[in-house]
Amino acid sequence: MAMGIKRSTADINVTPMIDVLLVLLIIFMVVLPERSVGLDVQVPPQTDDQVHPLPTRNIVLTVLGGGKVRLDQADLNVADLPDRLRWLQVRYTAGVAFVKGENELDFAQVAEVIDVAKGAGWKRISLMPK
Repeated sequence: MAMGIKRSTADINVTPMIDVLLVLLIIFMVVLPERSVGLDVQVPPQTDDQVHPLPTRNIVLTVLGGGKVRLDQADLNVADLPDRLRWLQVRYTAGVAFVKGENELDFAQVAEVIDVAKGAGWKRISLMPK
């Protein structure tokens, strides 16, 4: 039997610490904007390209095999593909080139089409599953 011994728990009072933190935060918010110094820069004038950007165009390249490829809905030879992709880059901003291959196709043929697309300026290339 306990004879009047009281057990007390020690709790840390964080309210004064939070008050000090908030006062310091307010002081720094008031003081710092007066001390910040910007840089003097000259901004170049806007050109017509910046005012009217070209629309973005995503394409789908389907590797058919045997040197054939389908660009969206048009069938092409792989040799004609770079010219067609560059023509699209003149009219549109290059978006994503989605590449997929037909069944029973070596990946080397798909890799060749990916290299052609990268060489023509398409930076974002994505492989599509079957």
